[in-house]
Amino acid sequence: MDHVRCPNDVWLLCTKYVAYLLNRLSNKSLHWKMPFEAAFRETPDISNLLQFPFMELVYYHEPVASECFPGTQEHIGWFVGIVDNMGDHMTYYILTEKGT
Repeated sequence: MDHVRCPNDVWLLCTKYVAYLLNRLSNKSLHWKMPFEAAFRETPDISNLLQFPFMELVYYHEPVASECFPGTQEHIGWFVGIVDNMGDHMTYYILTEKGT
């Protein structure tokens, strides 16, 4: 958290991201298998971990009915994790200025 200079109130999101990451790294004590692979007997797709580091500044799309041309629907936020139970495997959790 100090390395990426994130605020202290995102410690839970950071902990969840690190747990997600560590469950997808191979481990010598598991004969170089991933903990996820050892538990569920399937190799997880780790390509979503290669896209953004924690607290990366990103743009996201939020369509708003009241905005129209030439307004933009792009907003700025920070990448804080991967949503594992919704959408496709490349769905991310974005921390916005609104705190969501």
